[in-house]
Formats: sequence, C-alpha cells, structure tokens
Amino acid sequence: MSPSDDPLRILQVNTYDVGGGAERIAAQLTGYYRAHGHDAWMAVGLKRWDDPGTFLIPNAALRGPWTRFWWRVYGWLGPHSRRVRALWRVRRVAEYLAEPGIALDRHRGIQSLRYPGTRRILDLPPQPPDLVHAHNLHIDYFDLRELPRLSRARPLLLTLHDMWPFTGHCAHALNS
Repeated sequence: MSPSDDPLRILQVNTYDVGGGAERIAAQLTGYYRAHGHDAWMAVGLKRWDDPGTFLIPNAALRGPWTRFWWRVYGWLGPHSRRVRALWRVRRVAEYLAEPGIALDRHRGIQSLRYPGTRRILDLPPQPPDLVHAHNLHIDYFDLRELPRLSRARPLLLTLHDMWPFTGHCAHALNS
C-alpha cells in the first residue's frame, strides 16, 4: 500500500473462522489485509477463535425465549447423550422444538432462510466496511435473501469454494 492510498475496511463473511479450506483462506486474507494496513474483520456463523476482529453473527441473540430455552436443553443434554442410551433422540427433539421452521425446511430439503442476524452483518465491525467478501454462505447461519440488500449497501465479492451456490444445495454435485 502506498502512502497516498487510503486503507480499506473489509468484512469477510464465512461459516466459521477456523476449520476447513474456506476458513483457512478467509483467515489468511484477513491477516494479509491487516499486514498491509487495511482494517479487516470477519463475521461468522460459529466463532471458534478469540480474535477480537471476528464477530459472531447474532442469530441466537435475536431469537425468542422459546428458542433460547430449547437450545439450552439441547446443550445440557449433549454431555449426557453418550452415557445414556437413546438420549440423543431426546436431544434431537429439543433441536426441532428450538427451531421448528428450520427443522421443517430441512425435512422438505430446502435451504432455510431463517437467520435474522444476517440483517446485522454490516453493523458488527466498529466501522462500516467498504467491501463485503463472502465465502461459504451455507450450513445454517445466513439468510440468502439479504444478498441483494448487502450488495446495494456495499460492493460484494463472493468467492466460490464449492459448487453449492449454483447447484441449489450440493457442495459437491459429483459426490454420491
């Protein structure tokens, strides 16, 4: 970056901050942007790293008391489900009760769009981003209906790490 260039503010969106290939690429890009004087943040569906520039998309925080209660039950049952036979089924019922709309979408084989935190993505970083760079937008955290609004608000770059964006629901269509 030359002294006359203004630093960019870049927000990357991904399923996780640490994990597989898309996560590794997003994390490397974030580090690269920061090393070159830009402000770079990540908004993720599940935060695994303690980086202060990585923000959890607040889907759970925007849910009602019913959903929060059943997710607490689900979490409480987790450690016990390996020791008590068939408790995993009770845990599965708690998951369905927590998010019945999402469970119904899954049953029908469609991508659920019930993720209210997506509307808050641009508000997560301390300053408004100049650019939004989206990576994986699947795996239960992102409302795809927000893409047009995001792209009107900020330039939006979508990196295709798999076939999911154009197959409709398959990350790898040749995987049987």
